[in-house]
Amino acid sequence: MYEDIPTPDYLKGDAGYTVILIDNPAPQVRRITMNRPEKRNALNHALRGEVLHALRTGDMDPEVRVQIIRGAGSSFSAGYDLG
Repeated sequence: MYEDIPTPDYLKGDAGYTVILIDNPAPQVRRITMNRPEKRNALNHALRGEVLHALRTGDMDPEVRVQIIRGAGSSFSAGYDLG
């Protein structure tokens, strides 16, 4: 169904996420928060990788029926981080 997305090296082991937050606000609901409000949640390599990994993990979890992506702060996302 999905192409294989390799797990970034910084997510292997116990490193965990650095630029997203994950919670479950209701049964079967997984919420992913992009947490770079100082950059208006602009997408960089780390943020893209963590969001994709979190979505893939949620897709494989039979307890998750809905995944919500949101941005911390006043912006959902300013787009791609060019600098």
